[in-house]
Amino acid sequence: MRAIENPDVVEHLSWDVIASRIGAGAAAILPIGAGAKEHGLHLPMNTDRVQAEALSARIAAEIDALIWPTLSYGYYPAFIKYAGSASLSDETFKRMVEELTQALIGYG
Repeated sequence: MRAIENPDVVEHLSWDVIASRIGAGAAAILPIGAGAKEHGLHLPMNTDRVQAEALSARIAAEIDALIWPTLSYGYYPAFIKYAGSASLSDETFKRMVEELTQALIGYG
């Protein structure tokens, strides 16, 4: 379940509100959890994403933090044989995380 009205989720805020929160010292949370990775027949493909978003919301409720949109693709080579599962190369995933992290650090 996604937090639609959560005031800590940047995709629901305007840039000036985000700038103000960052200026006041808000931390940045970048959830990482697969949106398309098998978990057997008993769980949906987005189980990792749901858990990452729930954990991010719990952390943000405890500290002053902003939650960025979930990075829902990653390096999961062991799961690509399952229909619907998607995996990036290790280098692409590392680069994505590095570039996103640098962007967040650049905000302050």
